[in-house]
Amino acid sequence: MKFITKSLRSGGKKRRAIGYFLLATRRLKTLTVLANLHFIA
Repeated sequence: MKFITKSLRSGGKKRRAIGYFLLATRRLKTLTVLANLHFIA
């Protein structure tokens, strides 16, 4: 049982890390797009 809870906890951390990473990349993408638009205009 302990092993299962440990693995679940680690999996949750991994998922959270992936979520944060995706959010960061999305934010970077929007920032780059805004910068490009600003430079074009």
